[in-house]
Amino acid sequence: MNANELANKGISTEDMFKLLDILSIEDASAMIAGVSPDSVQRNWNGDEEYVYLNTNSDDPQNANKVFSVCMSSLRNAIRLGWLKADIVVDKGIIEVTKKNLQSDWLAENEIDTKKTTIERADLKEWLEKRDVYPSTLFPINPKTSYMNKEHPNYSPELA
Repeated sequence: MNANELANKGISTEDMFKLLDILSIEDASAMIAGVSPDSVQRNWNGDEEYVYLNTNSDDPQNANKVFSVCMSSLRNAIRLGWLKADIVVDKGIIEVTKKNLQSDWLAENEIDTKKTTIERADLKEWLEKRDVYPSTLFPINPKTSYMNKEHPNYSPELA
């Protein structure tokens, strides 16, 4: 087998995404945005580190905005216990919050988005509850698929 034949034996990017069973918050946010987790970049603005996507013309136009919203949403869902995760915190960053003016102050460390991980199944369940079906995690939208009993082309024999 020559080098050209071997090069064509690899898997597609879509299939590669299917192999990711454990995702960091950053990986999950990139995939929801329709971009490879390899596109996640870190940079500094003064003393603050920020995370963004290094996108190209093939990526969705709104990928960085979706990535940013997802990072925030996933962090908050994990913090509130709505999404299961193995949490790793950044010991150097502590936030002090309170629910309302009558409650006590609560000091908590910031969640490390690179090291905190989510199981793919838990992420998909959380997304389904929000009626969000990114193609990188849901190759066929279950709400519009012919495998859905409500679809006009549903076939019990195929299902």
